[in-house]
Amino acid sequence: MEIDKKKADQSTNVNLISFVGLLFSVGIILSILLQLKNGQVIGDDTISTTFHATENALIIGIFTFFTELGSVVGIGSLFVLSLLVIWWKYRDYPAMIVVAICVLGGDQLNKWLKEITGRERPSFDPSIYAEGFSFPSGHAMVGLTFYGFIAYYALTKLANKKAKIYIGFIFGILIFLIGFSRIVLHAHFPSDVFGGFAFGFIFLYACVQLYKILRKTLRR
Repeated sequence: MEIDKKKADQSTNVNLISFVGLLFSVGIILSILLQLKNGQVIGDDTISTTFHATENALIIGIFTFFTELGSVVGIGSLFVLSLLVIWWKYRDYPAMIVVAICVLGGDQLNKWLKEITGRERPSFDPSIYAEGFSFPSGHAMVGLTFYGFIAYYALTKLANKKAKIYIGFIFGILIFLIGFSRIVLHAHFPSDVFGGFAFGFIFLYACVQLYKILRKTLRR
């Protein structure tokens, strides 16, 4: 009974955090869209100027590495690897389906959102991977959705609390640095990255709920 109560409390806490996260994400998106409609998002120029790296080769190299982890090649490679690991170790077909939706669906949704907003990118180094419109950042959005679901899936398979903390911390930092790299490399405005994270969180939540539904359906 006590174990069931702890699980129920944990589930309630997770649901509350998710609800707050969804509200916060919607608020960020609406705020950015309203400001874009009026011209410029407050803070974009200041933040971009502060963190824009143009000459420091070490900083550019470090953030180029992280931006590659959020690129088509980076996520595409890890996407295939994750499918192989999930199939080989767990034979979890619902998870494989949802991982594919996170990557492929997230990418298409991001392109659709970019076409709707039609925001032009800041001027950036042509050697940095960037294509299409600017808002929301695909690296931030798809990166959060893909790595976020992988982190969630890993946490469901781990029993050790310390391991869970390490996994959550590592993936959280990774997701942040992928998005932040787009600002440092001047491939996106800061609001593009914030908006990408917000859309990514909402899409990640939907993917997690879909995974739970598919798992329950198969068990029945």
